[in-house]
Amino acid sequence: MKEFCVNSYFYALAFSPILAFLLSAVSSVGYYNIIGFIGQILLVILVFEKVISSNLIKVPLYIYPLIMMGGYSLVWGFYNGMVQERGLVMHFFNNQSLKIAMLLLVIENHRFDAKYIKIVFFLLKLTLLIAAVFTIIQLIYTPYFATNIDYIRNVNNGFYEIRRRSIFGFTHKLDVGMSLVPIFSIVLSALLYFKTKITAILPYFLCASIVCFGFNSRWVLLNFAVVTLLIVMYSKNKMVSLQKYILVLIVLTVSYVFLISLSGEDFGLLVQNRLNDSDNGRLDSIRLFWYFFSQNPVFGRGFHITDEHSFLLSSIHQIHIGYLAFLDNWGFVGGLFQFSFWGLFVMKLYQEAKISNYWGAFMAFLTFLIANLTLVDYWIFHYGLILSFVFHRYFVVLSRDGVGAVNN
Repeated sequence: MKEFCVNSYFYALAFSPILAFLLSAVSSVGYYNIIGFIGQILLVILVFEKVISSNLIKVPLYIYPLIMMGGYSLVWGFYNGMVQERGLVMHFFNNQSLKIAMLLLVIENHRFDAKYIKIVFFLLKLTLLIAAVFTIIQLIYTPYFATNIDYIRNVNNGFYEIRRRSIFGFTHKLDVGMSLVPIFSIVLSALLYFKTKITAILPYFLCASIVCFGFNSRWVLLNFAVVTLLIVMYSKNKMVSLQKYILVLIVLTVSYVFLISLSGEDFGLLVQNRLNDSDNGRLDSIRLFWYFFSQNPVFGRGFHITDEHSFLLSSIHQIHIGYLAFLDNWGFVGGLFQFSFWGLFVMKLYQEAKISNYWGAFMAFLTFLIANLTLVDYWIFHYGLILSFVFHRYFVVLSRDGVGAVNN
């Protein structure tokens, strides 16, 4: 029963854009809230089966600080405004840390076979192709095609301010970066792992670049460039490969500038404005952090940043650096738990990737860490990231047992 339930769940994750769209038609409950709750049920089934079979559940070291963060947020939520904001029921059942911990425990205690991985891998390659088609439609026809109206801030935004969310318009507003980029990392790493010819890799490379370009966000483009470093990592002659990598980035950049010029936009003015915005935003975030963090550095000021910021800087309502915002929210205590989890987890992914030679999950999680330098998204509960951990688990077992390989 457990095998069927777990496999069905992770199969379903590969169809997340479709499922999220269907869910939006019948319910206002967020998609990730639903699949997070189902993930908790999966762990209950896993525990029940382990008890019956008298087997122990594997609990990796990195899970403990995450569980402690979940317990801390449950207790501290009664004092920092979380319970008042969400209600008692949602406070217990929508605990992000515990949901992530439970799902990671399911992944760590399940053996994914080659047939399952092969099917999901095909679906993820198809996802990249379909996502590119949707982005092209949003670039040419309407930027809000297949997008949840709640994600649309201003229909009059200019070409460079619009967030074209491709097929992720109903999953999460950041899923181009938090799911599409990890999916690209999964696919690219697996193709390179099996020594696929560059001509077969190129279509997925181009599709991912189209979607990332269309989303119109610097952190997504940066993470796309980071993931493409996999090509260098898997190369025998890394210096030659690095030179080719730099050349490809230059060609893409020149093509990007050329397309912008054809549209009649001033590329130089765009760069100047974006750099100024970036500098001001980061400096303002640091100023805000130092001003507010001192109010309660041990436990934090609350689970979200309030409009008090408007008294200091009327244009800023949030600290736009994830790590600083987390400390402001949860203090040194919460930061100790959460940063310990992130640190232990990235070290585990790195150490196991060195053995298995599958770097997809490590690079995917690395993009999450990089993203939080410029935005605030603490939780890794995005389906692309989750599936990257599934593939990581498969290749770790494959390297250990030497059976069950799946080609591309």
